[in-house]
Amino acid sequence: MVNDSVCGLRLHWIVYEYAANGTPIYRPFLLGMPDTDVTISATVFHIKEIASVDDWNAFCVAVNKGYNYSGDTVTMTADITTAVTTKAGTFAGTTFEGTFDGQGHTLTVNLPSISHEGNAPFMYIEGATIQNLVVNGSVTAGSGDSNRHAAGLVGYA
Repeated sequence: MVNDSVCGLRLHWIVYEYAANGTPIYRPFLLGMPDTDVTISATVFHIKEIASVDDWNAFCVAVNKGYNYSGDTVTMTADITTAVTTKAGTFAGTTFEGTFDGQGHTLTVNLPSISHEGNAPFMYIEGATIQNLVVNGSVTAGSGDSNRHAAGLVGYA
């Protein structure tokens, strides 16, 4: 845990999750006083070049946390041969809305069954362009009435 302060309040950085390579990803945790409203604004890193599993994961986290990339172009700069397991877009309605240019590179995926429809590397898109991308690997649909499909590229558009 890393300690810092914001406006005199103690801010702790705790491990939120781990990247595919085992590197910890930290998120701020604010220790304030009870019944105190605190607003902190921060610039979130929005990755626009993808060359590794970690880059793909960071891209997916940005999309899944609400950054839709509308008007932006994201490019792949290398093949990703280690299978990714994260998806861009969520069942809760966050979508990718930009341009994704694979530049002829391969994205290797291993997406196991999920508890709802639309399992795919790009789970939800809206008005997006995905071009020049090769997808390799496996995507598995769940079973039951609410788990009817999976796709190699886009789950919902």
